[in-house]
Amino acid sequence: ETYLSGSSHPIEVSRALLKFDIASLSAVTNSIDLNDPSFKCFVRLSDIYGGRPTPSNFTLVLFPLAQEFSEGRGMDVAAYRDVDAVNWVTASVTNGVQVLWNTSGVSASGSIGTSSLDYYSTSAPLLGSVSLGVSQSFQRGDEDLKLDVTTLVSGTLAGWIPDNGFRLSFVSAQETDSRSYFVKQFASRHVRDSLLHPKLDVHFNDAI
Repeated sequence: ETYLSGSSHPIEVSRALLKFDIASLSAVTNSIDLNDPSFKCFVRLSDIYGGRPTPSNFTLVLFPLAQEFSEGRGMDVAAYRDVDAVNWVTASVTNGVQVLWNTSGVSASGSIGTSSLDYYSTSAPLLGSVSLGVSQSFQRGDEDLKLDVTTLVSGTLAGWIPDNGFRLSFVSAQETDSRSYFVKQFASRHVRDSLLHPKLDVHFNDAI
């Protein structure tokens, strides 16, 4: 944590972006009933506990993204030349031109159908305005993440939620409080053990 000139109470904020191949599910939508109670989709992230202290009693929330992002090559922690792809300010780069988030930190939120947003917090009024956030509370801090995103995936397959991925963050009240939530870690798709990779689990009972 670094104190900057003009700031007496700096706040550290971390957010994660996830993208799964939801479009591939459209090939089987003719074979399954998306409204059947057995159709379920879960986002699963594996905790990586390295023996270090972990935060406790916090809540993470996931929202669908309104804007596309490009993963890029990853961070360059030696020369800090990582502005060629997604970061706190930039969503992607197209033909050498940076495409910025509408508000830094993927922060611009609103309902589906509204322009200039980074993520959707509520559904469109015509569909019945409800929160699109899916959350999970962590008591110990070393738990895996498992979120029921059935409604979000169904909405994407139906075409009323753009297939741009998800934003994962602490709930807003905990992003701005005085507590430290260092350090909670999940495995990314780059870890060697493929069993720990982020997953979108899809379930459907097709028994006859």
